[in-house]
Amino acid sequence: MEEFESNTEHVEEHLHEHAHHTPEKWISGVALTAALLAALAASAGMMSGHFANDAMLEKMDAEDKWNQFGVNSIKATVMESRIDERQLMGHPVDARDREKLAKYDKGKDTAKEEAGERDVKAVVNFKRHEVLARAVMLFQVAIAVSAISALTKRRVFWFVGIALGVAATAFFVAAFMPMYLHL
Repeated sequence: MEEFESNTEHVEEHLHEHAHHTPEKWISGVALTAALLAALAASAGMMSGHFANDAMLEKMDAEDKWNQFGVNSIKATVMESRIDERQLMGHPVDARDREKLAKYDKGKDTAKEEAGERDVKAVVNFKRHEVLARAVMLFQVAIAVSAISALTKRRVFWFVGIALGVAATAFFVAAFMPMYLHL
C-alpha cells in the first residue's frame, strides 16, 4: 500500500503543478478529480486491508472452534465406549458418566455452531476485501487516465477517468451493501 500511496502522491503533485502552469482552466478540474480519487483509493485500500485481516482472524477463530468440536467428539466417543462397556458387563452406569457425556455432546454442538458462524463471518469479510481491492484498482487506473488527460490536454481522457472513478465508487459502496452481511 505504501508504494501505491507514494505513486499517487507523485502523480497528484505533478497534476497540481501542471494545472498551475497551463492556460486551460479544465486542467484544474483534472487535478481536483485526481485528488478526490486518490483520497477514495486510500480509504478503499485501508478498508480492504482491514477486512482481509478480519477475515483471517475469523478463520483462525473458526479453526479453534472446529478443534474444540473435535476434542469434544473424541471425549464423547470415549465416554460412550465406557458406558457401553459397563452395560455389556452388566454393571450399572454411573450417573456422572452420563452427565459428562451430555456435557461433551453439548460442547460439540456449541463449538460446531460457533465455528460455522465464524466461517461465515470470514467469508463475508474476505468478499468485502475482494470488492474493495477491485475498487482500489479502478481508482488507480482512473487517476492514471486523468493524468494522461492533463499531459495530453485531451478532455476525453478526463471523462474516461471520471467514468472509471464512478465505477470504482460503485465497487466501494457495494462492499457495504446488505448482500455481504449474510450469505
